[in-house]
Amino acid sequence: MKEKYSGLDISQFISSILIIFIHSGRMFENDLAQFILKSELCRIAVPLFLITNGYFYRKMSLSTPNYLPTYVKRQLKTYLLWSIVYLPYGLQMLSTFNIEAKYYPLALIFALLYLGVCYHLWYFPALIFAIWLVEKLKKYLSNKLLLVLAFILYSFGALETYSSYTRGTALGQMFDQYKSILFTSKNGLFFAFIFILLGFIIHDFQQAKIFKQNILVKLIISIFIYCLEGKVIFNNQGYDKNFIFSLIILVPIIFLLIIQSKFKWNKSWILRSYSKKLFLLHPMFLEIIKMSVENNGVEKFQGFPLFLSTLSSCLACIFIVDKIISNSIFNQRRIKIPNL
Repeated sequence: MKEKYSGLDISQFISSILIIFIHSGRMFENDLAQFILKSELCRIAVPLFLITNGYFYRKMSLSTPNYLPTYVKRQLKTYLLWSIVYLPYGLQMLSTFNIEAKYYPLALIFALLYLGVCYHLWYFPALIFAIWLVEKLKKYLSNKLLLVLAFILYSFGALETYSSYTRGTALGQMFDQYKSILFTSKNGLFFAFIFILLGFIIHDFQQAKIFKQNILVKLIISIFIYCLEGKVIFNNQGYDKNFIFSLIILVPIIFLLIIQSKFKWNKSWILRSYSKKLFLLHPMFLEIIKMSVENNGVEKFQGFPLFLSTLSSCLACIFIVDKIISNSIFNQRRIKIPNL
């Protein structure tokens, strides 16, 4: 019988909502409230997605021979489809840079391989590369060495978050040079690698004492550490706040609590389906709504009104399309309609 992870389905749905929060602009005028929501609470979402992917990839790869090509092909199919959908947005963003039109094909190739043609699609090349890298390196390195390597790479990426502390130093200058070429360290090597690896390790050693005992106590301690690090970052904020060291401790504990939960809900698969569609669709609705409102005289449309209008529009669209697809007329005619 197939295992049900109702808690994980719910957490993924909540994570998708948190990602919409991140992209909806400023929520609060108060800087501290804004930081707590956008740079503390919401930053848990993507690492949780990555650990979940690493865990279930590992689970499937151990039972399915040569699973990596199948997994990569499936992810690439989704990624390329949605890259085509968001291509007009990508071209519009390119027009805002000082790039000659003849270099657009090269810029688009770079975006496809690294940044994504829309701001949320970076996740797919990062996920694919990190899965591939962990799978290959596990053949040659122990888990301890892999964790050390992943932590070193994550530490370099964290120069993005801690850039205000390294400004003027040789390390800061080195990162600035990197950033001037590759824009961000939020990628498969520096960011996704460690969380995918943690997903693998949790799967392989989930019965170990460290993953079974005193999890609630560990959660409380990790939240306290996370808040302390948040205070350090808030006092001197860098380029961005994707890399937070205590996420490496906090998110695996949250994931363990979720998969160890005995809570069951037979309809939780609906939320799992909606979470993926929300993630993929929300920039389309967000940008259309923002542009439409701002073209009607609003100077800058953002925050909770943009978030609520985006979320409700996405949910309505997903519900309507799902109803159309499940309609008996389509079933009778056996017309195959791709999922969102």
